[in-house]
Amino acid sequence: MSIVDQPGLPLAPALREAPVDERAARRTLRAQIARLERELADAVVAAFPHVAVAGAPAPHAGPRVLSLGELEAVRDDLAGRVRDARRVVALRGEREA
Repeated sequence: MSIVDQPGLPLAPALREAPVDERAARRTLRAQIARLERELADAVVAAFPHVAVAGAPAPHAGPRVLSLGELEAVRDDLAGRVRDARRVVALRGEREA
């Protein structure tokens, strides 16, 4: 009988689940969110007062740490808002030209 076939033996250290370090993923997502917020602000300022950006962050009861999934959702929402704002700015520029 091999070691793999023996029930009840603890797993070797290399086979145990390693704890997931989310710091790098969080840092990357926060950087992406910051960049998208700057791009959204730039798009709105470039066409002010003719561009209104729809949508705002949903209010929460208090401070909290967002999960990776929630950070991704914030990033994706911001990316959509930037895309929409750029489209409105481009259409406005075409009309004015």
